Amino acid sequence: MKKSTQKKVSMLVFLCAFTYFISYITRKNFSTIIVAISSGTGILESELGFALTLNFIAYGIGQLVSGFCGDKIQPKKLVALGLIVTVVANLLIPVFVNPVIMSVLWFINGFAQAFMWPPIVKLMTSQLTDEEYKENTQKISWGSSIATVLLYLVCPLIISLLNWQFVFVFAGIMGILGLVYWWINCPTIELKSKGQSADNLETSKKSPFGLILVPIMLAIVLQGVLRDGVTDWMPSYIKGVFNLSDEISILTGVCLPLFSIVCSIFTTWLSTHKLRNPLTCSAFVFGVGAVSAVVLCLFPSGSPVLSVAMSTVLTACMHSVNLILICMVPGYFKRAGNVSMISGVLNCCTYVGSALSAYVIPLIANSAGGWELNLLSWAIIAVLGTVVCILTIPGWRRFEKKLDQEYPIN
Repeated sequence: MKKSTQKKVSMLVFLCAFTYFISYITRKNFSTIIVAISSGTGILESELGFALTLNFIAYGIGQLVSGFCGDKIQPKKLVALGLIVTVVANLLIPVFVNPVIMSVLWFINGFAQAFMWPPIVKLMTSQLTDEEYKENTQKISWGSSIATVLLYLVCPLIISLLNWQFVFVFAGIMGILGLVYWWINCPTIELKSKGQSADNLETSKKSPFGLILVPIMLAIVLQGVLRDGVTDWMPSYIKGVFNLSDEISILTGVCLPLFSIVCSIFTTWLSTHKLRNPLTCSAFVFGVGAVSAVVLCLFPSGSPVLSVAMSTVLTACMHSVNLILICMVPGYFKRAGNVSMISGVLNCCTYVGSALSAYVIPLIANSAGGWELNLLSWAIIAVLGTVVCILTIPGWRRFEKKLDQEYPIN
């Protein structure tokens, strides 16, 4: 394959990163200010958490639909449709301050948001070489981290000057800007698959794809519980344990995405130069996260600084595991012609975990066990994820050999 020009690569990477940035601005805003919404409306956090659960469920289901459509419909149209619906959902939230209606709107938003990531992966793999894709995948993930930083910085300011409703107005305006930029700059790609079809890939008796995906999907579910669980509920944990204000509690979350960017850069270097087996790399990063989770569990109320630091390390590690298993692994299926479908299936697993965390974490926090029981569950999940990745390493080696036999590089 002829190497793409640097300008083309840079423009495409920025387009995808910016669109992913917008998707997070219009999706993570609810969880970022859930403490402030509860304080301002009197609605219990557990009730608001149900909206997050529905959002994650819809996003997970939508990933399967989007993954299937992404191999057959232009990414430009799918992403644009998702952005239009998510803008409408965000602008309606401040109008209907009712837990049931808010939950319905956020469910719709979750389904719309699902029509972004698989098409982006399809676009990237079709326009870039394998090497360019692996090198630039981390930069796409920065869009989510930068968006999270912006939310944690801007949301307290908006709440202080106006109120929580204007956070959704801000997100809606950003969504409109993202839609216009995407529609003007997104290229049209060739969708005809040259490899084995998705149906044949799943039913082939010789193919190890289905078997190797099972433990990977389990590991992804576990990291989804921790990645979104810690990110979404850390402000509530900090406020509940250390009695800080809403604005300060929300602001502590800015550390999480900042360190996640640094960790993603290191993980990309590690996976391309040292631990080339993605499951080996995932096991190492998951293990580091497990250590931080254990420390957090041992010192649940030691100090806000220690708690924020360990939560930051844990979240960054989970983002890096997500980078490897959600972003890099689908690239291996490029030769089979169903990158979007695999991306959708794997990303769906993340939000199975996210949905569990959105519902269970506030439930446990309000129980007799409180936050100490939550922290214990985080440590157990992190250790279990590490073990799953370690046990899958030999299977991935066999998968790569089989892949080279069935789909040799010309």
